[in-house]
Amino acid sequence: MSPAKKGSEKIRSNGNVFDISSIFHQLMDCKEGWKKILYFAIFLMFSILLVPMGFVFGYIYYFIKNVLNGKREILPKWDFKDGKYMSDMFINGWKLFLVWLPFLVLNILFGLLMRTFLFFIPVIIQIATAFVLPYFMILFVEKGNFKDLFEFSGLEIYIKKEWINIILALIISIGISVFASFGAIGLIFVFYTWSWAIFILSYMWANIYIDYKNKEGK
Repeated sequence: MSPAKKGSEKIRSNGNVFDISSIFHQLMDCKEGWKKILYFAIFLMFSILLVPMGFVFGYIYYFIKNVLNGKREILPKWDFKDGKYMSDMFINGWKLFLVWLPFLVLNILFGLLMRTFLFFIPVIIQIATAFVLPYFMILFVEKGNFKDLFEFSGLEIYIKKEWINIILALIISIGISVFASFGAIGLIFVFYTWSWAIFILSYMWANIYIDYKNKEGK
């Protein structure tokens, strides 16, 4: 990929976007990577209680930020002794959750049409969500505020410049999601495989965003 231009010094390529094996090994190379993802899987499993949801999205927030900043140690730490760090993770997590929430509500509402003659509408919304949501979540992590999410011209340029990568990413996302769902037997292990899937896919989409930003030079 081309080097970042002025104004995007901290956003740089992290290798082959679609090399899943390489991404997996980079996650494994992180210090205590398996343990960090296990902690994430536990929070994910109990996120139905809502409170752990802040830590789930907070960890994803810091993971994406590490990828955007080109850090080699891309899996954030779990420092339960540092109250300030954990509270910041929790708060940023709920902010990122608010970016995700409208897409969830939209899919649930239109999902009611799935068994009607208008079934194509929720299908279109689900496909659009699959590549639009990662863009907005990563944009929020980069910018840190909600105002930039309403600059839709950036989304249009992103789609025009990255449509090939987006299509490939959608296909890979479906494959990895299916694999994660049937990758293991047992509640915690299913959440554990899903956790790996989340980080692999987040890494992939973050690098597509990086490629877009480098082309834009912003």
